[in-house]
Amino acid sequence: MSEFPEVKQIQTRLAAVEETIGYLEVDDKRVHEQMSELSKVVHDLSLKLVRLESRLVDLHQRFDAPADPGLVAPPHSAGPDITRDPI
Repeated sequence: MSEFPEVKQIQTRLAAVEETIGYLEVDDKRVHEQMSELSKVVHDLSLKLVRLESRLVDLHQRFDAPADPGLVAPPHSAGPDITRDPI
């Protein structure tokens, strides 16, 4: 029994679609793995940021730094009417 040309064309197109889906599934798996790794990195960095922020607050409180130092002229801008504060 001879196949119709349309059936052969449909079979060829179907095979191409199935192959494309196979590649997409592999790509999807790779993307999912990379997203999982990135998620872990972001989580670890977030924890580090929280710890650094806590340490900064602790140091700030330890040295009793003012909450807002206000506007202070830089030392190099001191003129005759502005006293220089040695660092």
